[in-house]
Amino acid sequence: LNTQHGVLLQITDDQLLHPSINRKDLFNVADVATGTGIWLEQVAALLGDIPTSQPRSFHGFDLSAAMFPTDHGRIKYSTHDVTKPFPEEHLGRYDLVHVRLLAMAIREEDIVTIVTNLIGLLRPGGYLQWDDIDLNSFSSFDGIIIDFAKQVGYSLRLTEVVQEACAKRGLQGVSRQQYSVGAKPGLAQ
Repeated sequence: LNTQHGVLLQITDDQLLHPSINRKDLFNVADVATGTGIWLEQVAALLGDIPTSQPRSFHGFDLSAAMFPTDHGRIKYSTHDVTKPFPEEHLGRYDLVHVRLLAMAIREEDIVTIVTNLIGLLRPGGYLQWDDIDLNSFSSFDGIIIDFAKQVGYSLRLTEVVQEACAKRGLQGVSRQQYSVGAKPGLAQ
């Protein structure tokens, strides 16, 4: 997962946070589907360089604790199924909720529920950043991936469905930014 994180940073020009997110306003950050916590650790380091009037907190959630780092430092980790409502103590708490790479983990029929659960974590005015892939962007060579995704109910156009669900749930300033591996020499292989 850490190698995958490095590749994603190359694709997005080392962009951990979307440019529209005001870093000075981020005090409580959640990372859902955190895996090893690499994104959360790097965001904590990035935000650590920005002076703040209050302490920052970081919390990673994942379906399994198997990949959580053994040295948590100041980052907290919890197991949680994103298709279920989050515990009360996390509701309305976070200035930023980050999600990444659920395209091959969630069914299209669950996306609205997941978006609703994620929005529940946000403070008023908070940000939701979801980084993912559209499975229909795979080449015809990867048809087996697309066939499998269709069989199990994964969305082939996840980013579009998430964008629609966010807008329908009342989030403001919803946008979708696309990147191309083909535009990055050496990554297309």
